[in-house]
Amino acid sequence: MVDEQEAELQKWIGIIDRHPEVYYGKNSDCAVIPKELLPKLAEKFEGIRKYLEVEEPEIQKKEVVLMTKFSPVPYAEELMQHYEFKYDKNKNFLRYDSKEGIWTNDAEQFIRTILRKQLMGDEQQKKNYIDEIISYLKDFNFDPEFEVNGDNTLIGFKNKVCDLLSGEQLEHSPGYNLTNKLNIELDEDIKDCPVIDKFFCECVGEEHKQILYDLAAYCLFRGYPYQKIFFIYGPAGTGKSVFMNLLESFIGEANRCSVEPKQLQKDKHSTSQMLHKLANIVSDINYDDLDNITQIKKLCGDDTVTIRQMYKDPYNAKLTTKQIYSTNKLPIVKEKTNAWYRRVYLIEFSKILKQEERDPFLLNKLTAKKELQGFAYKCLESLKKLYENKFVFTFDINEGAVAELYEELSNPLLMFIKENCILGRDDWVYKYEFDERLNNWLKNNHFPTQTKSQINQYMRENYSESNRPSFDNEKTYRVWVGLRWKTSQDTDNLNQFNHFNQKIKKVYIYRGIFQTPLNPLNPLKQEDSNE
Repeated sequence: MVDEQEAELQKWIGIIDRHPEVYYGKNSDCAVIPKELLPKLAEKFEGIRKYLEVEEPEIQKKEVVLMTKFSPVPYAEELMQHYEFKYDKNKNFLRYDSKEGIWTNDAEQFIRTILRKQLMGDEQQKKNYIDEIISYLKDFNFDPEFEVNGDNTLIGFKNKVCDLLSGEQLEHSPGYNLTNKLNIELDEDIKDCPVIDKFFCECVGEEHKQILYDLAAYCLFRGYPYQKIFFIYGPAGTGKSVFMNLLESFIGEANRCSVEPKQLQKDKHSTSQMLHKLANIVSDINYDDLDNITQIKKLCGDDTVTIRQMYKDPYNAKLTTKQIYSTNKLPIVKEKTNAWYRRVYLIEFSKILKQEERDPFLLNKLTAKKELQGFAYKCLESLKKLYENKFVFTFDINEGAVAELYEELSNPLLMFIKENCILGRDDWVYKYEFDERLNNWLKNNHFPTQTKSQINQYMRENYSESNRPSFDNEKTYRVWVGLRWKTSQDTDNLNQFNHFNQKIKKVYIYRGIFQTPLNPLNPLKQEDSNE
């Protein structure tokens, strides 16, 4: 207890030495000094003696809080003795969280809470006082050169920072300027994740499971050299949702967001949600058409975008948040250009598990502590290989093939016509029969059904309408002219395309990028028990 009092005394001696004019006489800031320290300080400082000569009002608190003159300096000095702050050129006010080992964007609220709960007396609980202290701290800690996440080869984890290039595992430090870390402890004895590996094989097959490792690893890299938007597609019951939930658990809630593609078109503040995030993970995206994909292309193209935060001035920045969407049906994009298709990366989940085969506790098993630790190690290995191979995935994308497949997957009506109809100028089908067959096919192939207005909109753009009599000539029906149903005689021409028939294999180009021998990641250094 004596040591604590002596330390407190020395702290205030240092503060008064730096700002003697603030602590002199009856109008001074001596009121903020703990009352039990005033006699000892008065022995050293004339200003404190003058203060004590003034008759003080009776108070209930242990600290004198009545002030006639306010200065933010002592409060700011006290805060800066214990915490580190930065105010950057974009007016982001950050603090270093020494417990977590990362910089956070909540400095202002953090300061307000500390001031009200720990440093200020009842009479000092004024908004303008707190605003003055925050303003002082911003000005004092302004650093136009400060940049977070400047070294994208440093990957933060719960217990260490991994240097991707050297494999060295470092202690957390404010000098690394990291804003993200995974809430997973690296363990040199855990390098495998058998449950996750088996799940990946079931989802995409043994041949293509590395794609999922590449994707998770790529999320850890704060850059966008592989300019792709990732679409996880497939019918219900294929593990899409489980995979997305696994990815969310691996990345961590603080490191991800969920902004719909449609929202990026309309909400000018949507990009601010991606600031300092590793991944934008969106399950079951809206099927509506994407009229304007300019913003989406910028996000994965390493382009500068405008960040508009509420009640703050906008500024320009590059975001590295990976765009990952899951869907049964890809959204229709009106801009059918190579600039769009070269950014599309399709990952097909095709194996449908029967209800009785599904494990209701699978996600719990996938996100067990040791599984995630092993997954983290494998992702670091994959990321190092990606880095050495210029971030080309194990299976790259054939841009020409992906354009054709994307059009089919985004327009199941077109897929239905290709599979079930023959085009002919004078041919026709009854509209009621077309609607009935189409929706049965959509249901069987795990697509959402379409309304009459949706069907009519597409068909009127591509075919004409007319009237034809029924087979018994007793009624007249509306028909679509320009196509007919396939028959057994058209067997040789049948396009046997099925929505989930592994056609995606034609889109992938195997790069064989994992052939170069690599230096393993250095293990965690053990503490010397004798030290």
